[in-house]
Amino acid sequence: MEVSAGKVYGRVRQEGVQTTDFKFVGKLEENVLSWGGERFQTSLTIYGEQMKGTRFGGQRPWLITLQKNR
Repeated sequence: MEVSAGKVYGRVRQEGVQTTDFKFVGKLEENVLSWGGERFQTSLTIYGEQMKGTRFGGQRPWLITLQKNR
């Protein structure tokens, strides 16, 4: 990810039955990273080396937890 003037440029890769791979431009306000469009919206709160949040859209929300790798 790259952060510039409150915007975050990143990439999401989700592997499973179908592999999803896309780039996004989000915004960083305080410790909350968010991005999305008409169909899906994602909001993650940063807690030190961890991010937690929810992706809304589709049939049901997804709970997301990310841990920074060293």
